[in-house]
Amino acid sequence: MSEFCKKIRILAEHTNFHGQLRLKSLMSFFQEISIAHTEFLGNGREKTFDKGLSWIIIAERFKVTRLPKFDETISIITYPGSTMRFFMPKYYEIYDENNNLIIQCSSMWALIDVKKRTFADPEKYNIHFEGVTKGNELDIPLKMPVPDLNKTASGKVNFSDVDLNGHLNNTAYINKALDLIDNKYLISHDIQEVYINFRKEIKIDEEYVVKYDKIDNNFYFSNEHFTIKLTFAE
Repeated sequence: MSEFCKKIRILAEHTNFHGQLRLKSLMSFFQEISIAHTEFLGNGREKTFDKGLSWIIIAERFKVTRLPKFDETISIITYPGSTMRFFMPKYYEIYDENNNLIIQCSSMWALIDVKKRTFADPEKYNIHFEGVTKGNELDIPLKMPVPDLNKTASGKVNFSDVDLNGHLNNTAYINKALDLIDNKYLISHDIQEVYINFRKEIKIDEEYVVKYDKIDNNFYFSNEHFTIKLTFAE
């Protein structure tokens, strides 16, 4: 069975100003359960990391009915879609203690050769996943149209931002974007949907410029490295 489930209790360190799960923590949960699931299926580090391979995320989209709160226990279910040579879709569902589906996510992953920085075919390394389709998965476009954005900001990748690959961690992008939104707006508005397209890694000490703007209830952030769209309830 390709489906995998993990229960997580929401701790204070996972929460924001409202006691709700932080988006960065949510993305960390997705990342952690992906690793645990891969190991459970027998495709752990001995087939990847130890052989100079690494999984990278290409795009991620999730919809939020509500964010779980401090001291709640949630169930995260993940399962892989059908592999398309280099690309593997992966899906997530988060349920609350009453078995209500509160967050749904679709993502696209790829296996790379860390030294060559090129895609690697999982089949050549005896890495197999049994694809599952339930029929209610979110579409995950690998490219998203971006409107004209009129604001510009600069940033830098610090030591605390990077992962074991030496570049900006997947979960850190969301904080970089949120920090460009007015605090009053974030306090008074709930997130509904997140889309991130990771195009080009940003390494430690690297500086970048991002264009961004608010259009209706959407915030867009885009440059050569990434595109992010955050949709809030108005």
